[in-house]
Amino acid sequence: MKKQINKDKIHNILVVRTDRMGDVLLNIPAIRALKQTFESSVTALVNSTLKDLLLGIPEIDQILPFDEEKWNRNIFARVNLLRQIREMRFDLAVVLNPAKRFHILTYLAGIPRRLGYDRKWGFLLTHKIEDMKFLGQKHEVEYNLDLVRSIGADTKDKNISLQIKAKDKQFVGDLLLRCGIKDKDSIIVINPHSSNPAKCWPKEQFVRVADQLYLRLSAKVVIIGTTEERNSAINLISFAKYPPINLCGKLTLTQLAALLYRCALLISNDSGPVHIAAACGRPTVAIFGRNIPGVSPRRWGAWGDGHISLHKDPGCNPCPDRDCPYNFKCLTSITTEEVLQAAEKQLR
Repeated sequence: MKKQINKDKIHNILVVRTDRMGDVLLNIPAIRALKQTFESSVTALVNSTLKDLLLGIPEIDQILPFDEEKWNRNIFARVNLLRQIREMRFDLAVVLNPAKRFHILTYLAGIPRRLGYDRKWGFLLTHKIEDMKFLGQKHEVEYNLDLVRSIGADTKDKNISLQIKAKDKQFVGDLLLRCGIKDKDSIIVINPHSSNPAKCWPKEQFVRVADQLYLRLSAKVVIIGTTEERNSAINLISFAKYPPINLCGKLTLTQLAALLYRCALLISNDSGPVHIAAACGRPTVAIFGRNIPGVSPRRWGAWGDGHISLHKDPGCNPCPDRDCPYNFKCLTSITTEEVLQAAEKQLR
């Protein structure tokens, strides 16, 4: 049930979303709805690692970085953040990812109107809705909009885009030149990584795809990932007949965005780079595992038209997720040829 808020009393809004990059990007339309409806200043409390990526988004006036490690080990970091939020005198807090600590934080900060989901100490909120995201009946963008719609905020503009800085474009261009990739070359980026094994398409399949992309399309193939994933990429590349270029650990998030802006296509496991590529206006082929509605491509696929999600249901019910005893049939049943056909369709 909607519980409207008097727009005249809202001048300063805090939005809280401190998890991963994809989750944060998919909240931009909801933040835009708040900005447009209340015509207020918007401050975003986000993971400190995402600060640079979100700078320049017009709906966000200020960013408060949240350091998970400091929060967990230092009581003074918690007190300082509480003091900082209290001093900023927000009229409304919107907790986009339900968490007990943020319900407590916004309550103790004295923010008079607090919107969120009715779970994890939701009784501390003044405005709340039931969290139905686990049903996976719509996209995450629409779920996020449903939350702010409950207080009368909405927008017709559901676009998600990132501003790419000239210095990051220059850095990526120079890096690619050093790797033997010229401006005229067609680049296909592959992200074979994920922290969850139930989201990882077999590495040997990525190797076959990379080789065929080179043979069929004369594409320059680039592997992306974190510094910690660099050795895994080196192992993958060692099995390729036509070795891709390994850029794992060589790019900041903003430089990664510039690379994805430069590429013709991203092929990836279900992970954050899919949403960055989509926000940069580039086509994607995303590979999904697991037969769980709340983590399906219907909810977490790339936002926008023209993207392809590959997902198969092998009939495991309930899905055991990362504890799968069936060698992740949902992933292994997706063939190399299916991924290549999807890639060729995207490039056409």
